[in-house]
Amino acid sequence: MVFEAAKIWEPELDLVRDVCKHPNNVTLHGLLAWLYLDRGDFSQAENQTRKFLAREVTDSERPEYKNYDNLNRFVLSMALLRQHRNVEAIEVLENLIAGGVSPEYRMKPLFALRQLYVWEKDEAGLKNTNLRIITTCDEADIGFIQIITEEQQAALIDFSEMKRYIRRCKERLDNGEARDLLKELPPLVLATRFLEFSHRDDPVLLCLLAMANRYVGNCDSAIRTFQYVRRIDQRPKNQGIVLLEMGKTYLDEGKSEEAAKAFEEAYHAGGQRDLGTLMLAATAHRLMGAYDRALLHLETIMTLAMIKNLLKHERF
Repeated sequence: MVFEAAKIWEPELDLVRDVCKHPNNVTLHGLLAWLYLDRGDFSQAENQTRKFLAREVTDSERPEYKNYDNLNRFVLSMALLRQHRNVEAIEVLENLIAGGVSPEYRMKPLFALRQLYVWEKDEAGLKNTNLRIITTCDEADIGFIQIITEEQQAALIDFSEMKRYIRRCKERLDNGEARDLLKELPPLVLATRFLEFSHRDDPVLLCLLAMANRYVGNCDSAIRTFQYVRRIDQRPKNQGIVLLEMGKTYLDEGKSEEAAKAFEEAYHAGGQRDLGTLMLAATAHRLMGAYDRALLHLETIMTLAMIKNLLKHERF
């Protein structure tokens, strides 16, 4: 609400400055801080919040000022963050959270704190903040936290546990547990999006979800998810992985032409040049009757395999 007011008042910035000069209008420093933060003047935003927070607090001050204090502390942390003063921003946010903020107002400071610990490579701080986010979600009665498994909660808190969980999911897919994963993964996908500072989907978890759909025959759903992942994750190596899985899905559907195209793109993506992917492309071309193209891929595979073998046994 204050942020929206700041946008409305922005044309009157000079007037707000003048009003703030009056000793009885100290609270307007908070509004002025929002204006400066929105304009990208982070030094002035910091200055105005410090003026507001340094005021003399009296017994007659209205209770709602405490929330306004917390709002200004958050603005101060953002101003410090934008000036790359991460350690100071962390201290402000930790003090804000320690001040007993209600769960619904605790989430945004926790998200900011989480990102700062990521940037500072502070694994202990990150792990502790992730745990507090999950606890706060539970207190605020945010549903998906209450239905994710203990293994998933551990994965949300600790990145190494997330890697372990992803490996286990791949094993479970191979063991025929795709239907169980289709029930288990969506709440975790939602949770990771919610906890991510930019609310971005996790491409790896989405790929697992798409693969589970492929395993149970929901190929259309799998393809839509793979296409979405390609849009949100442009890294060449990951593009190759997603294209490979898309090709397998098209092959399952009997769409040999689409499969061949996906396998060929996967072979070239990220410089991987995996011969197994080229073999799948040859298979797709054979199934669609494009035998010349299939033979070309097979000849390439044989040539590259021979070169690799010669280099392996060559003595210098």
